Amino acid sequence: MDAQDMSGTVWNDDQLQRGGGATDTGPTRAENQDAFWIPGEDTPTDMGALYLVADGVGGQQDGAVAAMLAVETVQQEFYGLRGPGTSIAD
Repeated sequence: MDAQDMSGTVWNDDQLQRGGGATDTGPTRAENQDAFWIPGEDTPTDMGALYLVADGVGGQQDGAVAAMLAVETVQQEFYGLRGPGTSIAD
């Protein structure tokens, strides 16, 4: 993963929200291990929008996999556990 670019547009409380992000390898590392997630148009943001960033682990083996797994897991659990009248346990 050398670079990652993403943008999203969502409605939240009848307000249009736009987000975007980009990350790249930088001058030191051979591999970009950063990951981020921005809600898209199909994300259920009526109860709030979640934006995530996971910094890579400084060139460690499988650091990119760890960052992407963290981002994917948190967003799936956050939106999967939320529902009207429910709260997320600590």
